[in-house]
Amino acid sequence: MEFMPLLLGITYIQKTVNNHQTTKIMTKGDTCVFENIKSQYKMDFLEIGMNVLVNKNAARVTGVSGSGLKATLINSKKSISFHPTWETAYYDSNWNIIADYRKNKR
Repeated sequence: MEFMPLLLGITYIQKTVNNHQTTKIMTKGDTCVFENIKSQYKMDFLEIGMNVLVNKNAARVTGVSGSGLKATLINSKKSISFHPTWETAYYDSNWNIIADYRKNKR
């Protein structure tokens, strides 16, 4: 992930996932919340654009929502909000597991 310079309180994040480069825009406040989530839950691996299973739904992390995370479901492109550690599992770009917070791991 590459962070571009802060301009007027906005951070532009460029990331390549599955050969597709995307640019995400996060406000300074959103960036602060994102970093706080990483710190509070000891999730140094957490990145915008990473794969995640949320309550058995495949999604990609897109940002923050309140004090939680936001993702887009891969199959429907619907945006969802979720708690970082409630029934979630995080994966790299090849769907290799990084961290699993699900009660019933499969």
